[in-house]
Amino acid sequence: MGATSLAAIASVIEEMRLKGRSVNYIFSTSTADDVVDLILLSVALVVIGGNTLSVESVTLRVTQLVLILIVVFVITIMLVPRFANKLGEKYVEEFPFVVLFGLTLIMVYLGFSPIISAFIAGVSLSTSVKSEKIREISAVLLNVFGSIFFVTVGAETDLETLNLNVIMLSVELTVIAFAFKFLGVFPFALAYTRDLRQSTLIGIGMVPRGETGLVVASIGQSINAFSSTDFEGIVVMSLLHL
Repeated sequence: MGATSLAAIASVIEEMRLKGRSVNYIFSTSTADDVVDLILLSVALVVIGGNTLSVESVTLRVTQLVLILIVVFVITIMLVPRFANKLGEKYVEEFPFVVLFGLTLIMVYLGFSPIISAFIAGVSLSTSVKSEKIREISAVLLNVFGSIFFVTVGAETDLETLNLNVIMLSVELTVIAFAFKFLGVFPFALAYTRDLRQSTLIGIGMVPRGETGLVVASIGQSINAFSSTDFEGIVVMSLLHL
């Protein structure tokens, strides 16, 4: 419920050609929001897979994950652009996959979700002089595999079990997720913009869920952390927020 759909927000902003401080703030906040939520996902996976649970063990694990993430992130954004800038044009198509799969191998081994490695890979490649070409390749892949992902999620939703309990759960999740996302962002947006209307729009703009939330839900279902009712409630909640 924590993740903001940066892809959905970026799509709307690009389509409507929106600019300004509020738009920049939404981009920055959404990015930071997703990083925090992905760290929490890794912590949740550790908690679910652990035999013992205590404040000390969780605190220690969170500290380890944050420190490891910072180190990997800094090293990646320092080294990857340098290698990318020296690549010949014929290697531009292969290099992003090398970075992505290499980071995924490292991050999964260290206990992180593969989503985090994809995010770090994207940030590091965005600072390269080859970023425009890489974005073109990514756009093509997104058009193909992005649709497949949503079809897969849809296929995992059983309409026969879409009963009143699922609908009530999805409505509850939608209200809770909307309220806390808005209240969590609004005060900081108001302090930044000094404008009530812009702060309200920023708070609402941070509400959409989408691909990240569905990925997290799929991970939860794959390790049996969610029942079918929970999963379907999250899927409907994500769709309502879009």
